[in-house]
Amino acid sequence: MVLVAIISILCLFTLSSSHGYVGIWVALATFMSLRALAGFLRIGTGMGPWGFLKS
Repeated sequence: MVLVAIISILCLFTLSSSHGYVGIWVALATFMSLRALAGFLRIGTGMGPWGFLKS
């Protein structure tokens, strides 16, 4: 999740300075998409509190 936050913050700074409010929305959409992907990866691999899914 730290990696997701770093990528999202870099996108936020880059896109907001070049595209204004549209860039902010794109960066927030990127943040939410990366968080969803990270969550699905955690569930799929059974890491974290998802051990009961493998049994």
